[in-house]
Amino acid sequence: MYAEKSICIPEEFRAKKIFGFISLVNQFKSEIILTNEKMHLNGKSILGTVTFFLNMKTGGDLKICGKGEDAEKAVEILSQFLLSPRAPELDYWQEETMLEMMKASLSVPPKHIRTIAKPYFNINRGG
Repeated sequence: MYAEKSICIPEEFRAKKIFGFISLVNQFKSEIILTNEKMHLNGKSILGTVTFFLNMKTGGDLKICGKGEDAEKAVEILSQFLLSPRAPELDYWQEETMLEMMKASLSVPPKHIRTIAKPYFNINRGG
């Protein structure tokens, strides 16, 4: 099954909204793809999704595509979540889980990501 929906971003995303999306997208079995005029990525990629949303601007267009058994449900719920005005409140354990997932995704990044990120970490960590 395949489903897609285009939405216009009503506001810039903050960390809690992004982490809420990541938590929600991983509850579905379907493959989720996020696209805009500049990027095309796997919606279940933590690092990619964070980068994608931090670069979205208010009024920007976003397409959510789903492929799999629960694609229609996933695309509808994810688009509603992104259009909702408030980010969900994450409890302590959810925030800790998100931080651990982010750390794990950065521990062994692909070579091209390490090449791009290395100068950033050297500057910001004083190294």
